[in-house]
Amino acid sequence: MDEQRTLKRQISCAGIGLHSGQKVTLTLKPAVADTGIRFRRTDLGVEIPASVGEVSSVQHATVLGKSGATVETVEHLLAALVSVGIDNVVVELTHNEVPIMDGSSAPFLFLIHEAGVKRLSAPRKYLKILRRRKWLIILPVFAVAIAASYVIYKLPDVYKSSTLIVVKPSTLPQSVVPQGTEDALTRQLSGISQVVTSRSSLEPLVEKYELYAMERRRGEPMESIIAMVRNDIKVDVNTSRNDITNGFDISYRYRDPRIAQAVTTELAGKYISVQAAEHPSPEAVPPSSHVSTPKRT
Repeated sequence: MDEQRTLKRQISCAGIGLHSGQKVTLTLKPAVADTGIRFRRTDLGVEIPASVGEVSSVQHATVLGKSGATVETVEHLLAALVSVGIDNVVVELTHNEVPIMDGSSAPFLFLIHEAGVKRLSAPRKYLKILRRRKWLIILPVFAVAIAASYVIYKLPDVYKSSTLIVVKPSTLPQSVVPQGTEDALTRQLSGISQVVTSRSSLEPLVEKYELYAMERRRGEPMESIIAMVRNDIKVDVNTSRNDITNGFDISYRYRDPRIAQAVTTELAGKYISVQAAEHPSPEAVPPSSHVSTPKRT
């Protein structure tokens, strides 16, 4: 049997309220089974149970209220009590706010440890509560599941089209023209990407294929649209083919598979054009590419 728990003895501390700035004395007192956690304002003679139904505010702190009386900043103390498994305790306060101490639950855990934990003969009732309130648990979960399914159904499909641009180096001997390393390819790719993904390069694609038309109708500025295009373009160095033939993987994600493939094709052409313009060589084999069929992501 999982017994309820309380404290072995009474224990007190004093401190300052974080929001009120008032000095307050807090006393933790043992309580009999089924009492629960209850806050007692000794200055007002009012007792407030620590239950969801008594929460009156969560602005900057958790506040419990009843009959015009409140207790504030209860969250650190409650966290300490729950973490140790205390089911029954009376928390007496001389003012309306639990002392902040060092701003954590650690001082309250120290108090509980000093007071000691006592097991009571009565069993905990959380299973009974779960059965009695099961519809309060099942219905929200069911509603959230339906809402999530609807949102997923309404989300537009996104397709990814990709291509590999193969770069074959010069046929001249390596002693004359050294083969490019992966670092060199990465630097080269970075330079080309700056040209290809510039606004002057991408804006014609936005206009030609009416990219992100919905966002543009909402009034998104062109700079934001260009940023969306850049975000959906991915370019990586590919050295998986062999030691002497390298390339660039280019992909583009969009809602329409045909547009995704068309834009990827144009991007590949731009990369090839910039590569050829920056590194002309009569001995080099021109770069080549093949755009794959878009896949839904």
